[in-house]
Amino acid sequence: MEIEVTFNETHNGRCLFADIDYFMRNKGFYFLKFVQIYGFRKNSLPLINCHPYTTSVDATPIAADVLYVRDPLQTKNIKYFTRDNTIKLAIIHDLYNSPDHAIELLDEAISKDLIGKNIYDLYSDLIPAVFGRKIDINTYRALVKVFHNWEK
Repeated sequence: MEIEVTFNETHNGRCLFADIDYFMRNKGFYFLKFVQIYGFRKNSLPLINCHPYTTSVDATPIAADVLYVRDPLQTKNIKYFTRDNTIKLAIIHDLYNSPDHAIELLDEAISKDLIGKNIYDLYSDLIPAVFGRKIDINTYRALVKVFHNWEK
């Protein structure tokens, strides 16, 4: 669910991000990400070539579009963990540039036999390129292990 939120009370009685976040979490959703952040710069040092209200990360946030989703892997949401819902939610994660969440859902669905392993063919579109090359999920995971062990 994509919702527009504010961080400062611009209208009397308007809900702020904290209020929305509390409400959504109590309804079984979790905050996934900021889709777009809107902010402003003070007149003492405005951004060059930008409207005073901008999407620049160098601005003080005043509002944002945020994304909340239900986590079907949580016990209380397990009734939503069906084949069709899993695929739909994975597509939503992909559209919002959250391939890690999409792959986690698909992996869990495969482990529960909701979908077949032939879904691995779809993973290739979710895996980020490494050194400019597309790789499969197993190669990507092997590289992650190498890099994580390297840091130790």
